[in-house]
Amino acid sequence: MIGPLTGSLTISFPSGPCFGQQDNIAFTANIHVVATVDTGQGTVDYHFNLLGAKGTATLVPKYIGTGAIDLLDQNFPGTVPVPIPFGANLFPNGPCRAGFPADGALPIVVTISFNPDFTLNSVSAVVGQT
Repeated sequence: MIGPLTGSLTISFPSGPCFGQQDNIAFTANIHVVATVDTGQGTVDYHFNLLGAKGTATLVPKYIGTGAIDLLDQNFPGTVPVPIPFGANLFPNGPCRAGFPADGALPIVVTISFNPDFTLNSVSAVVGQT
């Protein structure tokens, strides 16, 4: 299932040519979620993948978000929406990329709900919250 990814994030540059400066990034994207439920064990295996994650800001006009993660043997939540945090990668375009720690720099919370028949009901994600 594909759901929207929305939100914004303020980052600080810890080193490199943009050292000490901040940028507020607005994101547009989608997140792809695959979930497999093991009804016997009461667990879920998730796979999350960012689709077209692009951010715009003032200091750096373009950011790219990338990432995929597998979460195995998670407790099955039933029909209650569940928030699941993870860290994706964030890459500023241009010279500010030098010295920026990209790995896990994009915090995302994916909220998932299931139907009573164990299929996904809804998927959405928010940037900047964990």
